[in-house]
Amino acid sequence: MKISEIEDADKLATKQDLELLEARIEKRIANLEVNLIKWMVGMQAGTITLIIGALYFILPHWKA
Repeated sequence: MKISEIEDADKLATKQDLELLEARIEKRIANLEVNLIKWMVGMQAGTITLIIGALYFILPHWKA
């Protein structure tokens, strides 16, 4: 069978096309992982800041 006989032969992907696509997908996933880690660190830092701030303002006024 020849490529010219295959319907939609111009839409076939080569191994090189698939490797480029795979590299782009891996790059996007790595970028998403970095952004997720940044978000998680930011949330943890914000939570810790809120807890320390609350303790700083609540403890001096605590009457036990």
